[in-house]
This record gives sequence, structure tokens and C-alpha cells, in this order.
Amino acid sequence: MYGKNDRRRAAGFNIFVLAINLGSFSSPIIVGGVQKFSGFHVAFVIPAVFMIAGLIVFYTLTKSTPPSPILPAERKRIFTFCAGLAVVIAVLAAGPVCSKCFNA
Repeated sequence: MYGKNDRRRAAGFNIFVLAINLGSFSSPIIVGGVQKFSGFHVAFVIPAVFMIAGLIVFYTLTKSTPPSPILPAERKRIFTFCAGLAVVIAVLAAGPVCSKCFNA
């Protein structure tokens, strides 16, 4: 958005940090209030909408993305590790649930 030597770069970062802090302060209040009146489903749709809007703004305003510093072979190894970890966590989390179902 701003060049490396642009003086507005620090001000842009301050606005970015301010927006994050305002969102982290206001979201529990808004989501908690909506949850009381409309339930959890509606309350969690609100942050989802804002996250999607943030992604749209990010991808629209990003002029170019830098190349990934991770090599393809290393990326595959990291993905395999994360997928395996997710499977292990899912199996461990499902263990107590499945034992209650089969012992009923």
C-alpha cells in the first residue's frame, strides 16, 4: 500500500493496530449481546461475515503477494505433519464420545 520510504507507512500501521484493538474489545460485547437475544448460531455468523469482508478487502487491496519462503518439499512435509496431528487430535477427542455411544 505504501512504499518502504513513505512517511505514511507508520500511520497506516497505527490505524491497522487500532482496528485490531477495537475489534478485540467490541466483539465479545456484540457477540455476547446477540447471543442472548438470538442464540449462538446468529452470534457466530457476525464475526464470520466480518472475517470474510476482511479477506475480501485484503485480497482486493493487495497489489502483489511475495513468493512463499517455504520450499515445495518442505511445504508437503509441514502439511503432512499438520494433517497427521489433526487426525490424532480428532481420534483422541472422539474416543470419549464413541465410548459413551457404545456403552449406552
